[in-house]
Amino acid sequence: MNKKNIGINSKSGGENDEISIRISQIRQYFCENINRLFSTKTGIDEATSAKICSGTRGVGANILEKIVKAFPSVDARWLITGEGEMLYQTTNQVKDTAIVDYLDKKLQEKTEECVRLKLELEAIKEYAAKYAEKGEAYSGTTTLMEK
Repeated sequence: MNKKNIGINSKSGGENDEISIRISQIRQYFCENINRLFSTKTGIDEATSAKICSGTRGVGANILEKIVKAFPSVDARWLITGEGEMLYQTTNQVKDTAIVDYLDKKLQEKTEECVRLKLELEAIKEYAAKYAEKGEAYSGTTTLMEK
């Protein structure tokens, strides 16, 4: 098997159709689905890239190589197999994701604490109102949890 034929360049078939879909996603993401721009960036003939994206032309290793070279942030494993994400995550993206996850967790904790405090405040108001009905002063020195 030579470099041009890696077993996925038949005109139709499930695997080739899936690769065509992924190439279309790359064209959409990086070139706003403008075929001429995609062809210019990749060096793939316009007619060829249009046929690939429509699924009517097979994809060989030379085409995949041009795409990966033109768009180095595209994960070649994803392009060929569909596994993983379209774009590599940079270290900064991983750090940003970790920070966002941490902040989401803290926000959830604070939201839960606010709900708990609102409920406690309402209970204290009710308790104070009962004291007021009896004509007694509520000192507020004890919490409802102690009662």
